[in-house]
Amino acid sequence: MLFSVFHRILKPLESEQHRRGFILVGAVLLWGLWMLVNPDRININAGFGFDLLYGELAQDFFGRLQEDVNRFWVARTFPSLVVFCLLKLSFVSPTPEHVITAFILLNTVSLAVVAWMWPKICGLLRIQTVGFWLGAIALFVNFFVLRELTYVSVRTDAVAYAIGMAMFYTYLIGKPLALYGLTLIGSFTWPSAVYMGGLFLLFPRRDHPQLALQPITRWPWRYALAALPSVGAFIYMHALIPGENDYLGRGKPIESVGYLSAAIAVTYLFLSLAELLKDQRLIQWSAWRQYLSAKSFYFTLLFLGVIDYITAQIASAPGNDMTFGHNLYLRILTSILQPGVFWIAHVIYWGPLIILITFLWQPICTLARNYGMGLSLWLMLGIVLGLGSESRHLINVIPILVTFLVQYLETQNWTTQQSFQSLILSLFISKIWLKIGDLSGDLRQFPTQFYYMTQGPWISHSMYIAQGSIVLLLTYGIYHHWYKPIHDRSQMISK
Repeated sequence: MLFSVFHRILKPLESEQHRRGFILVGAVLLWGLWMLVNPDRININAGFGFDLLYGELAQDFFGRLQEDVNRFWVARTFPSLVVFCLLKLSFVSPTPEHVITAFILLNTVSLAVVAWMWPKICGLLRIQTVGFWLGAIALFVNFFVLRELTYVSVRTDAVAYAIGMAMFYTYLIGKPLALYGLTLIGSFTWPSAVYMGGLFLLFPRRDHPQLALQPITRWPWRYALAALPSVGAFIYMHALIPGENDYLGRGKPIESVGYLSAAIAVTYLFLSLAELLKDQRLIQWSAWRQYLSAKSFYFTLLFLGVIDYITAQIASAPGNDMTFGHNLYLRILTSILQPGVFWIAHVIYWGPLIILITFLWQPICTLARNYGMGLSLWLMLGIVLGLGSESRHLINVIPILVTFLVQYLETQNWTTQQSFQSLILSLFISKIWLKIGDLSGDLRQFPTQFYYMTQGPWISHSMYIAQGSIVLLLTYGIYHHWYKPIHDRSQMISK
C-alpha cells in the first residue's frame, strides 16, 4: 500500500516535462534556503528597506492600515496581509527578524510558483527541452532573482512575478474565472497588474490566424498610428529637458544630452509599437465589435470599477502617490536621464537575452499575435512601461517576452552550447558575485552605488559609462555569434 502511494506521487515525474519542472522547482526552493541564511541584506529601517510600510503592515496589518495609507499603497498590501496572517497562525511575534523571514518564505513560494508554471506554458506552446532551459535561465538567472530579492526581501515584487506568470497562463488556456481572481489579488499587489488582467479579460484569447498573421497592407497607417504616441512622448520630453534635474542632483545632465536621449527613447517607442501594430485586428471594426458585443466585456468593466471603489474605500489617506499622470511623467523622465539608460538598465537587470529580444522583436511580435488581441494590447502597454529605467516595473512583461523568444529560437536550431553561453553571461550580469553591503552615504558614490548602479534612475555617470560599455560589447558579441547566424539562415530560407 505504501508503495502504491509513492508510485502515485512519483508517476507524474515519468514524463520529461514534469521531470524538468520538478528539477526547476527544486532548484528554486534550494535558492530560497540560501536567501534565508544570506547575510548580505539591506540595513535600512531594521531590514525592511526603503518601503517601510510593507513591514509595518506585516506587523499590525489592520491597525497600520488605518493610519495614513493612501490608494497607491493599498494597491500593494496583499503580500503584507499574507505575512501578517502567516505570523499570526504560527503564533510568532512580529519582530523585524520574523517579518523578514516570513517575506523570504513568501518570496520563495512565489518563485516556486513561477517555476511550476513555466513547464505548463512550455507544454501548452510546445516548447521543448532547449527552449525550456533557456527560458529558465532568463526567468531566474538575473539581478532580480539572484540579488534584488536576496538583498531586499520585504517587497511585493516576487508575488507580483508569480501573479503575472499565472495571468499569462490563464489567458492562454482561456480560464476567465481564474483570471478574475488573479486580477483581484494582483490589484492589491502590483499597480500594473490590474491593467494586465483588465486587458486579458476585456479581450480574451480568440484565435483569428488569418487576421493575426496578415500584416497591415497599407503600411503608412501602421507607422502613422505608432507616430502618434511617439510624437507626444517627444513633445513631453522636450518640455522636460530645459532645467529638469535628475534624482541624484548631478547638475543638469538632461539638458546636456537631452535631445540625444530623447531621440533614442522615441526611436525605441516608435519602432516597437510599429511592429506590434501589424496586428490586423487592431484596425478592424469586426474584431472590436466581437469583443464589445459580449456581455463579459461590460461585466469586466463593472468588475474593474468595483475594484477601484474598494481600493478607495480601504484607503485611510487621500491622494495617490502614483496617479496615471505622475506614472507617465516618471516613465518619460527616467528614459532621458542619460542616453539609452532605460535599455542599458533592462539588460543589466534582466540579463543578456534582453539584447536578443531587441534583435528578434519582429518574430516575437509575429508569434505573440497568434494568441489574441488582448496580448498585443498588453505588450503595447508594456512597451510604454519599458520607457522607464526602473526595470522592476517590467516584472509582468518579461515572462511573456521570454516565452515567445525561446519559442522562436527553437525553430532556429538554438544549441545547448549557446544556452550554456547564455547561462555564463547571465550569471556575470546578475552580479551574484557582488557583495552589496550597507547602504550609507551619497547615492552617487560607493558603497551605495553597489546597489544603485543596477537601478536605472539612480545609476551614477561613471557606472553608466562603465556598464554601458559592457552592454555595448555584449551587444556586438550577441549580434555576431547569436543573431547574425539566425538572420543569415532565415534569409537563405526566404530565397
